[in-house]
Amino acid sequence: MTIDPFSSTFSEALGVNDMGEIVGSYVGADGNTHGYIDNNGVFTSFDPPGSASTTINGINDKGDIVGFYTTANDTVVGFVGTPVPEPSTWAMMLAGFAGLGFLGYRKVRQGKLAA
Repeated sequence: MTIDPFSSTFSEALGVNDMGEIVGSYVGADGNTHGYIDNNGVFTSFDPPGSASTTINGINDKGDIVGFYTTANDTVVGFVGTPVPEPSTWAMMLAGFAGLGFLGYRKVRQGKLAA
């Protein structure tokens, strides 16, 4: 299996969880190192605000990530974080909850008509 996020010039995988999500770092076309999360071949780049270089070292089964980044003045900062779901994920969750609510409403409504 080849891991090549965003047509990088260099990439390394540093962690994987039980769901198969892979994390690591890559060097982009801009020459900077960025963190990435690979979820079934869908790559998400991860760079905390103020970072000049980012590496994600690990991910647990809940999706929490751990790593470090370097600022422009060479300060190294460690981080632990939970990536925010993409808008499409939120849309699917809301549609699912709306569908469940509609089914519950319909079931209650049908029960009143039959009584």
